[in-house]
Formats: sequence, structure tokens, C-alpha cells
Amino acid sequence: EVLLKQQKYSDLKEVLGRIIELEPKDSVYQINLASVAMKLNDVQTSESALKKAVELDTNSTLAHIALAKLYLATDKFELAHLSLDKVLSIDPSPAVVRLKSEVYAAEGKSDRAAELLKTIQNTQP
Repeated sequence: EVLLKQQKYSDLKEVLGRIIELEPKDSVYQINLASVAMKLNDVQTSESALKKAVELDTNSTLAHIALAKLYLATDKFELAHLSLDKVLSIDPSPAVVRLKSEVYAAEGKSDRAAELLKTIQNTQP
């Protein structure tokens, strides 16, 4: 936590790597490593850590959403859709639907993005 507040991301990445060696089956550490790696613009480590987190906990909506956001940021739209489809099967919340619409908009499918946003409006009181 101290390293995070001090924005010492390289040190934090190293510490998380050591923690993961001790706790290799804890998906939360993988998600944290991915977050720190993204702060360092280390997309490869971030993607690898998130894939590992999903492998460890296939129902982790946090890992799937983070992976989808990474894929969106790197223009891997089909992979973003796959991650979000998994989340929607677990938790079809409006926030996830909005994120899926962002993916459609980013790939130039604004009509599909608008359709999804309408489904949220139609289900809100």
C-alpha cells in the first residue's frame, strides 16, 4: 500500500511477483499485478496476469472486466467481447452493458452500441 501511494510501481510489481511465487493460486494478486503493470505500460505482463487470474477463478468478474478493458485499449475487440460475454453471463449489470457498448463504438459499430444502451434505458425505472 505504501509503494502504491508513493507511486513506486516498479518496486510494487517486484513485490507482487514475489507474493505470487508464495501464493500462486490467488487470483487477486494476479489482478493487482496486472493493474500495476498497466501503470508501467507493460501490456504483456498485464495481459498475462489477467489471463492467469481468469484461469484461477473463471467467475471473477473483476478479472474479466479488467481483461476486457485491456483488450479495448489495445484494439482487440473480439477478445474484449468474449470477456464481457462471460461477465454478462454472471452479472448482467448496466455497467457491463455500457462497457460492451463502448467496445462496439470503438470498432465503429455505433448502431449496435446505441441498441445496447437502449436496453439499459428500457430496464431502468
